[in-house]
Amino acid sequence: MGNSDRHEATFRLGPLVHLPAVVRSLGHDPRRLFAQAGFDVQEFRDPDHRVRYVPASRLLQRCVAATGCAHLGLRVGQHAGPSYLGLACFLAWCSSTVGRALEVLGENLDLHEDGSQLMLDQGRRYAALVFALQVPGLSAVPAIYDLALAMCCQIMRTLCGADWNPSTVHLERSEPADRSPYQDYFQATLYF
Repeated sequence: MGNSDRHEATFRLGPLVHLPAVVRSLGHDPRRLFAQAGFDVQEFRDPDHRVRYVPASRLLQRCVAATGCAHLGLRVGQHAGPSYLGLACFLAWCSSTVGRALEVLGENLDLHEDGSQLMLDQGRRYAALVFALQVPGLSAVPAIYDLALAMCCQIMRTLCGADWNPSTVHLERSEPADRSPYQDYFQATLYF
């Protein structure tokens, strides 16, 4: 298969619509940063706009570097409610149980994007929601995982109540110098 035939993974911009506001709140001009990465900040007003994973990951990396905010992905994910996953989440809300809702979300995540998987692993005494990237060549992988796990937590708090907290969170990143933003948000035992 030639390069022109190769599929490039894309996603709906929904989870990143708050990126300009978060960058601005950290004292930086998102228009300049986004333009340097080949994006128009106006694109981020439409959660249904589709973007390619690799260039979007470069933008996220540029924003992390410019702001010096190691937990930028977490901050963006905290604002990205379940509706930002579009139809996949709306299908999940029609489920009769939380477990089935998470299964339906994982089964239909391809309606939102085609670069990752969301899986539910259930045992007798536990349930684990697992997010896995499947796109090679990404930048800002820790920020992407932070954003995804923050969104997973938002989904669970929507399904189970605002006071729900996970028992443990396994973050795909090295431990940051300041882990307090993660502790404050997840209210759980953290593993880096």
